[in-house]
Amino acid sequence: MLTLRPLRNFRLAAAGVLGLLLTGCSTAQQQRLDAFMKSDAGRAITRVAFTAGSTAIDHLAAKGTIDGKEVAKGALGGASTELRKAQTPDAPLTAAAAKSAASDAVKDGSGVASITRTVASAIATAVSDAVKKQGAPADLALEAAARGLDQAAATR
Repeated sequence: MLTLRPLRNFRLAAAGVLGLLLTGCSTAQQQRLDAFMKSDAGRAITRVAFTAGSTAIDHLAAKGTIDGKEVAKGALGGASTELRKAQTPDAPLTAAAAKSAASDAVKDGSGVASITRTVASAIATAVSDAVKKQGAPADLALEAAARGLDQAAATR
C-alpha cells in the first residue's frame, strides 16, 4: 500500500492548530466551551460527527489500492479545520446559516467527494438542530462537530 506522508503531516499540523486554538481561548471562553461540550447538545453533535466520520473512514478504507483510511483521516482533518474557521463568536448565526456554514466547511475541507457525501449532511443537520431546537450558540456547535471528526480520525 502507498503511504501518504503528506496527509500524516497534515493531521499533525491540524492537531497543532487545534492546540493553538484551545490554548488561545480566554478562561471564560474555555469554560463556555467546556460547559457546552458536556451538554446534551454538545454530546449529540460530537456523537453524530464521530459516527459520520467513522463511517466515511470505513467506506473509503474498503476501496482502492492506496491507504483509504489515511486519505479519509486527512479529509476529516481538513473538514475539522474548516469547521473551526467557520466559528464566529462575535456574530451569532441563525440555524439556517449554521447549517450552511457546517455543510460548506465540510465540503471545502474534506476534498474527497465520498467523505463529503457521508459527513456534510449529518453534521449540518446536527449543528442546525442544536442551534434551532436547543438554543446552542453556533460557534460551539461547530466546535463540537470539529471535535467529533477529530475523535473519529484519531480512533479509527
